[in-house]
Amino acid sequence: MTQNYQHLGIFSDWVDAARSQQPLFPIARPGPETQRRVREVLGFCNQPEMPRDVQIEQQWERDGLTGEEVSWSVGFGTRTHAFVFKPSHANRPMPGIVALHDHGGFKYYGKEKIADGLTDPPPVIVG
Repeated sequence: MTQNYQHLGIFSDWVDAARSQQPLFPIARPGPETQRRVREVLGFCNQPEMPRDVQIEQQWERDGLTGEEVSWSVGFGTRTHAFVFKPSHANRPMPGIVALHDHGGFKYYGKEKIADGLTDPPPVIVG
């Protein structure tokens, strides 16, 4: 069972994911070697950075666009959700737009702030 860290909450399993890659608290003297090791520790993904269990949650058409809400797992933490848009008339591969979460003051909503999904955005972000 994953330990629940107060400030990480539902992301507490990130600690176990990082620990499975390498020791979390290596001992090193100050200097360039320590800086290199810190960068190495912070970038703990030593495995292919491929999404897992990709799912199409819902699809819609609106204002000449086809939209999909897709989700995937990165192997720890909650699933990532995004909107993918392309012109409805597209019959060949072409550029699209992917809208994700954000890292602003209200991180839970991001894609809903900049794009319309299948349903209206939550009232808390309409303003």
